Amino acid sequence: MKFRPYPSILNNVTMKTIISTKSLKAFIMMLLLFIVAEKQVNAQALDCFSGTVGYVTFTDSTGSGGGTVLDSLEIRPVSLITGVVGGLMGGRRYWIRKTVGFNTYYGSSALAVDFISNRFYIMTNMGNAIPKDIVTIDPLTGTQVVIGTTPASLNNYHFVKLATNNNTGWIYAIGVANDTSLAAATFNPLIRFPNCGTVGCATANIQILGYLPSTGIMYKWKLFNGDIVFNSGGDLFFAPSAYEKLGPNFVYTDARLFKINQADLPIAPGAGVIPMSLVADYNLLDSTVVNGLALNSSGAMFFTTRKYNGAQNAPGTTYRSQLYSSVAPGLATLMPAFNRVTPGTNVTDLATCYFPSLILAKNDIRLIGQYVSGNSSLKWEVSANNEIQYFE
Repeated sequence: MKFRPYPSILNNVTMKTIISTKSLKAFIMMLLLFIVAEKQVNAQALDCFSGTVGYVTFTDSTGSGGGTVLDSLEIRPVSLITGVVGGLMGGRRYWIRKTVGFNTYYGSSALAVDFISNRFYIMTNMGNAIPKDIVTIDPLTGTQVVIGTTPASLNNYHFVKLATNNNTGWIYAIGVANDTSLAAATFNPLIRFPNCGTVGCATANIQILGYLPSTGIMYKWKLFNGDIVFNSGGDLFFAPSAYEKLGPNFVYTDARLFKINQADLPIAPGAGVIPMSLVADYNLLDSTVVNGLALNSSGAMFFTTRKYNGAQNAPGTTYRSQLYSSVAPGLATLMPAFNRVTPGTNVTDLATCYFPSLILAKNDIRLIGQYVSGNSSLKWEVSANNEIQYFE
């Protein structure tokens, strides 16, 4: 509610003759209550306690929205129970742009939610060979601040994978090279920067920790898009979608989930190879643009994707924004209530500020069969799994 004072009273220099001292105090208190109420309506604090709220970004950076909200970034809450998307965080959209020379680049496809500072962190979009800005956003005030700019050594990378490590208090990001001819050994750097909030505070503290493996299913652009999250123990989970040339065009292919153990995560700058292992293939998400990964407080995973409504890279092909839940490695269930709010936008990232200790239920089953005296005897062992009700 907005308070509109009466001009006939406030403009009267003899106000004290009209309103008694007692009435004036009551009037001031009422005014303060209106101001506080209005701030509470516009303020939206981060939910890091319920275990069921995530945050999504929507942009028009895909170019499929007809330019209706060009370069405007939306951050909205989403229920991890129903998939329903809520109102704008901070009560506004955020204009994310970076001008280099005569060119201005728009948008962001990276989001981290920080429990300690109660702020969002993003990095400016695009894979052009230019520096990228790191921006922090306060959802209570709706303000944004550029806290850092990447050094020249990172110009040839773009960063859409961003997450907070609650163990260290740093924000981490994985990059991917724009140039396919770049050496495999340095194709996917892992970097970090502090969760500070003032202008330029992160610039001198952006650290390259090492590089992801580049072999087999992890070779170069097979780790192209996607997102990262941390659990409470500091293990990093990475869900990329491969981007490969099939025929004349590059298309998105395999969606997978990888893990970097906390013990293998460098604690200081370096240039070595960081060990990473495959957790599961997510075949249901193949050929989609996996762009967000998040956890709820129980350790279930959630993926946002951009699903093509036709052939990839075909003229006129549009997209739709999707949210999936995953309670076991490799399994994903569509949450149909999820959708963009603003026409012309598409989902670009997903994040939460929950750090559960257990990630996904195990579904390992060992089956042993034995034929004895005309009878078949079966034995099986299964990992503890609350999702399993019975065996048949």
